[in-house]
Amino acid sequence: MYISCDNYHLIGRAIRLFSILIALTTMLPACAAHKGVIPQTDTNAVSALDEAALLSLAHRSYKFKGPTEDVKLSLDAAERVLQKKPQNELANFYAARAISWLIEFGGGDVKTLANRGYKYAKAAEKLDPTRPEYAFLAGAFLGYLTRESPITYAGNIKEIYAEMDRAEKADPGYEEGAPLRALGMLLVKSPAWPVGVGDADTGINYLQEAAKTFPAYPANHLYLAEACLDTGRTKDAIAAIEKTQQSLSSGTWGVPGQVWSTQLQRLRAKAIEKTSLKSD
Repeated sequence: MYISCDNYHLIGRAIRLFSILIALTTMLPACAAHKGVIPQTDTNAVSALDEAALLSLAHRSYKFKGPTEDVKLSLDAAERVLQKKPQNELANFYAARAISWLIEFGGGDVKTLANRGYKYAKAAEKLDPTRPEYAFLAGAFLGYLTRESPITYAGNIKEIYAEMDRAEKADPGYEEGAPLRALGMLLVKSPAWPVGVGDADTGINYLQEAAKTFPAYPANHLYLAEACLDTGRTKDAIAAIEKTQQSLSSGTWGVPGQVWSTQLQRLRAKAIEKTSLKSD
């Protein structure tokens, strides 16, 4: 099928719009998922640690609230295990999880990191396709890659949906509703069939479910507000913005909280602009 340059431009623009927000849904709370007893280790001698100690270090160093240095240590420890045992399920998961966090908060080359993270997430998923976190991470990394190279990865939209759908079916409550957030934003931001999987109403429903089920988690209200603004539901967006602020104020969210606060300011400005345009 021939696709003109103009159509490529439109497809790329649409993908960039939704994939930026899909990438944001990869911020994962600090879940352990560690199998077995965690031994104590000397974090100052990483290179001398054995496999069990490295896995322990990777597990304990990852903190959703940061700081970045700890997450980098988690990644380093996991990758040291993978150098010798690339099929180690837990090491692949820990490495993918750390990379997902670092893409959002630690800087670096997103495309390079996302390629590494996707390899790790798919390796873990192949070892155990029932785990929602593996499918979620694989879909998230595809979202990053699509954001960075929208034309090259344009065909991945449906695969992103399939990964997130698997995660949602396995555990919709995983990480405070992460699969619900991801599916919701994907459906709201994606182009419609046959190019994408867009369905704004269904997407809003997913986001509302996440916000209702996990009201204390700021990102649930934040993404609902974004989706409502994008679909012309300004009053609902304003309500979600206020709930985002309430949830941010009621907890200590570390580095992600700083990012969410910045996003919240942008959404407030956008909502005010839309309200002003309506009143003119």
